[in-house]
Amino acid sequence: MSPASRYGVADRLLLRAALGGGGVSRALQRALAGVEDALLEQEAALPPPKPVFVTALPRAGTTILLSLLARAPSFASHTYRDMPFVLSPYLWGRVSGRFRRTGGDAARAHGDGLRIDFDSPEAFDELLWMLFWPEKYQPKAILRWTAADRSPEFDAFFARHMHKVIAARAREPGRRPPSRYLSKNNANIARLSLLPKMFPDCRIVIPVRDPWSHATSLLRQHRRFRELHGKDGFARRYMAWLGHFEFGAGLRPIRFEATGGELRRFREADRLDFWLRYWRAAHDEIAAATDRCILLIDYARLTTEPQRSLAKLAATLGVAEEADIVEWTRAVRAPAHDTPAPALAERPAYRRAVELYESLRRRCLNRADAARSA
Repeated sequence: MSPASRYGVADRLLLRAALGGGGVSRALQRALAGVEDALLEQEAALPPPKPVFVTALPRAGTTILLSLLARAPSFASHTYRDMPFVLSPYLWGRVSGRFRRTGGDAARAHGDGLRIDFDSPEAFDELLWMLFWPEKYQPKAILRWTAADRSPEFDAFFARHMHKVIAARAREPGRRPPSRYLSKNNANIARLSLLPKMFPDCRIVIPVRDPWSHATSLLRQHRRFRELHGKDGFARRYMAWLGHFEFGAGLRPIRFEATGGELRRFREADRLDFWLRYWRAAHDEIAAATDRCILLIDYARLTTEPQRSLAKLAATLGVAEEADIVEWTRAVRAPAHDTPAPALAERPAYRRAVELYESLRRRCLNRADAARSA
């Protein structure tokens, strides 16, 4: 589903005012966030306990993990109802509740079979990072964050924002009050050294997918969104407003330390080799992140043994409502796996990527569990 199919003319005008107006939109969003701060009066801006961040390169299973974890009543995440005033979800929820929409079920634009509606969880917290670090978003790349980027002002702002999302979900009809913040943000893979410093009791869940099928899927999605953006300029602008630069005409790769500037050349993105190099750079970053809060998940085992994988993850995260997650694992489906061409399989660079993948798999939560029980 493209944004054009969901939003009418009036919706687009509101989106443009709230998100697409540059400094004016940012000032409006921040002003409303301040009003909401006064309305909710969070004490000392302390974060809610044990937030969970799901991240990885796209096409690694982050969306299905978000969808399954969000079924636990203890978690609160952003949903499409928070659009377009994402930084003030509680206040906007009170205003928009007067004309609350239902239905809206449709397939995602990604062609992955997942369906979304207004209550589906979604990745919107990149707007917070864009607000505080606009200089990181360069025309052709996104810079990494390090522990040196720590900002007490942002820590407090993000902590208050978590409380707002929890409060917004708590007032929804028939909803048990949640207590923990849940986020899916693929760009958080650029912040693996910063997030644990900001939230020491957080958990960062990273699914790991094999380099060949992952890079192939990334290339396929890039081409899909490039075609969509060529037909629908609003779709491109909408994704940029939300900080989604993963694919298509608005592609801005993360400049991982291992890549330097070599992945900034946009014309290379239509080649599989680009995405294989990007996979390697991203997973070098993951391999270097060893904080105890980071939990790696074997994507292959997640798709073939979803119940065991999700039960182990839920238990590790301390989710009391494990059954609410495991019950919906039928939504997980294993993707088709192609075999890399022999010429590629013999390349030293590809072999090193496979070796990196296997070393990361040995650290995966659900793979280690299976090995102990075998």
